[in-house]
Formats: sequence, structure tokens, C-alpha cells
Amino acid sequence: MQASTPAPKPAKPLISALGWVGIILWIIAAVILFLLLSSFQLKAPIPGTRIPLGAGLNVVAQVIMIVALLFGWRFARIKDFRKHRRTQTTVVMVNWLMILFIMGVTFFGPEVTGNPRGTSDPVVLLEIGHGIVGTLAAISGAYLVFRMVFERVLPDWIKVKNFKRLMQITIVSWLAIAGG
Repeated sequence: MQASTPAPKPAKPLISALGWVGIILWIIAAVILFLLLSSFQLKAPIPGTRIPLGAGLNVVAQVIMIVALLFGWRFARIKDFRKHRRTQTTVVMVNWLMILFIMGVTFFGPEVTGNPRGTSDPVVLLEIGHGIVGTLAAISGAYLVFRMVFERVLPDWIKVKNFKRLMQITIVSWLAIAGG
């Protein structure tokens, strides 16, 4: 009598059902932010202040994301990698919404690129430095999410060998930029 071979397991999808829900929610949020931006509601000041509504929302989102990043870091330290991946991926995706629809619009608005004093203004230089380092941290975070999602199908040449070090550099630079 021959031993029966077990049936092969079905291949896991590249993106889970929860991942698709996240992607759809991200697209919905992007559309809402775009509509708010196009109607200038995000540029209107918060009542009683000179702070634009978009900037205020961004600060609140950044504080929440810093807390979430630290929770995600803690999940990795206690080896709960499932929660770590979900937390950090959510933070990266929300951060890209903030970059595209609030920070990018502000950067290319009159405060920075439209400033008549240009780079002779120290505030503009700080904002340019913040934008460069922040963009590099955001691209690094996006790469890490991309690598995690498509790890099984990516060629070896595109994979950073020491991705843990890249994660550490990304979180430190992002915390430094978000804090300053």
C-alpha cells in the first residue's frame, strides 16, 4: 500500500482581503482630501488662528502616527511581526496622504517656493531640508512596504539585504523630522 501524498496548499494571494480593504480606504481618503483641497477648505485658517486647517490636521495626524510608529516598533521587539507589519504599513500609507495632499501643496505654495526672499530666508532653508530628508524617509518607508508585500515575487537584486537596518534608519529619520 502506498502512502498518499498530501494535497498541495493553495498559493497565498499577494495581497490579503484586509490589504485590499486598506487600499480601497486609502483611495477613498485620497479622493476626499483632493476634493477638500480643490475647494480650498484645507487652506482656510482654523477659526481664531492663522494656521491653515490642513496644517492643523497634519500636526494631529503626525502625533498619532508617531505614537503608532512606536507601538509598531514595540511589536517588532516582542516578535509580533503581524501587528508590526500592519501598524507600520498603515502609518506609511497615511503619511503619504499627508505628504501628497497637505505637505506637498504647502511646500509648493507661497510660503516656500513663492517666498520672495527665497533661500536667503533661514525658515525656507529649514523647510527645504525638512522636505528632502522627509521625502527620503517616506520613500524608504514605501520601499519597505513594497518589499514586504511583493517579497515572494521580487528579484533578489531589488531586495535590500539588511532590511532591518533600513527600517531602523527610516524610523529614526522620520521621528527626527516629525519631531522637528
